[in-house]
Amino acid sequence: MSLRFGDVLFEHVRYTRSSGALAVRRHDEIPPARHQTESREGWFVAYDADGDLNALDIWGALAQLEQTGEITVTLHDGTVLRSPDAADYIREQEAQAAA
Repeated sequence: MSLRFGDVLFEHVRYTRSSGALAVRRHDEIPPARHQTESREGWFVAYDADGDLNALDIWGALAQLEQTGEITVTLHDGTVLRSPDAADYIREQEAQAAA
């Protein structure tokens, strides 16, 4: 399973239903980060040694989806990353768990 946020493709995706957390990674393991920070929403954001976006941890992704109808991450430079696929993925995970 992969998800795209903006123009970044994350190959590794995990959704934890109990916390509504969505974790996405470009690589299977997070390589040593050049920089770790938070998005304006308070989500974990990591950049790799080349300065490329490498990982996002979105706590309360389900709550954000229910409140706004989409999953977004606002980086400190003001760039807003959207992922329509993330919304579909979370809804699918929730439906499977309820079945």
